[in-house]
Amino acid sequence: MAVVRFPAPLRRALAALLLAALAGGCAATEETRRALRLKASLGEDVDPGEFEEVLLFARDRHVAGNTEVLGRACREGLALALCGYDPDEVLFPPPIRAAMLARAGASPAGCAAAVARLCEAWNGRFPDRPLAFSAAAERVLQCILPRLDPHSAWFTPETWADMERSMTGRYSGIGISVRPGDEPVVAEVFEGGPADGVLRKGDVIRAVDGTPTRGMAPDAYTAKIRGEAGTPVTLTIVRGGERRDVTLVRREVQARAVRRTEAGRDRDIVVLALRSYTGGSAEEVAAALRRPGGPPRGVILDLRNNPGGTVDDAVAIVDLFIGTGPVIVERGRAVVLLEADQPGAAIPPEVPLLVLVNRFSASASELTAGALQDHGRAVLMGETTSGTGTVPEIPRLGTRGAQRTVAR
Repeated sequence: MAVVRFPAPLRRALAALLLAALAGGCAATEETRRALRLKASLGEDVDPGEFEEVLLFARDRHVAGNTEVLGRACREGLALALCGYDPDEVLFPPPIRAAMLARAGASPAGCAAAVARLCEAWNGRFPDRPLAFSAAAERVLQCILPRLDPHSAWFTPETWADMERSMTGRYSGIGISVRPGDEPVVAEVFEGGPADGVLRKGDVIRAVDGTPTRGMAPDAYTAKIRGEAGTPVTLTIVRGGERRDVTLVRREVQARAVRRTEAGRDRDIVVLALRSYTGGSAEEVAAALRRPGGPPRGVILDLRNNPGGTVDDAVAIVDLFIGTGPVIVERGRAVVLLEADQPGAAIPPEVPLLVLVNRFSASASELTAGALQDHGRAVLMGETTSGTGTVPEIPRLGTRGAQRTVAR
């Protein structure tokens, strides 16, 4: 099938038409219009006008978003990017670099002009290795957004695809989770996945398609294990001191958010390990709490190593254990109170609830644990949690995405 690529001016014109159609003649805020424009126009490339809009979008609704904060982030982010492109200060000697950074911090347009100047200087010195504005802009955005706060980020088309997989729990792979280390170790094998019955918990992954995993970053070996559905991948594993090669065929996998086990002499204590907050995780928890013989004698909710997810899922899960009442207070540009609104909990209030946390419990898992503790519904056990304490917003922008902190 042929792919039609529209030039940037036409893309913006089409975006304007889409915006008008979506707005339906109603008055929309500039923040809303900007988000719609970016969602419609950000295609294969990022042009200077879109780069400016992305910076303003990153500021919109940000918990500390203002001109001063954005200017500082632009100066620091561009300085970091320049260190990567021009570490020896050959393209831009210190006085010129200082002027560029000052201009970048003055306005989004000034920052876009600085990126264009970087490309011009690079291409003049290295004509055999041309640097496109879009490529430089992506790198600069990846440096700028985390300077707004540590939890804000810019996602390229490749990293956005990974983010979507983490939010939905659906990806193409072999159906395992791994524990990071010097060499990754299989932490869990998903039932019904390609690795089910082949790999085991505790298998050490020494290599992926012949590439040793020792010293690789977790993102790197995870990316090598995952891949296009229908393609093979060979893992070199060590099990019980024996080294072997295992070849599996990747396919679409839906990772379940909840793993349920039973404990106690009469198997009447339900243990729920919640891996992450993906779409439908609250429904999975509710289903896992049901027992044919009546309510359990106790429930253990394991939130260790849970990186979090959406606030809505956190509220819905807390709602399963309490009646009605406040769950989370978000303090951003406005104060928002999120409440449990179901008339009753999924289990009786007299059933004891223990919540396990560790230093890797973050974001929504911290909100869940904190709310249950504040309501007097659960006892927390483990370690001090990550301390994220922020509410992210992660919208899709064309083929890309952005994460910005909108409340605390």
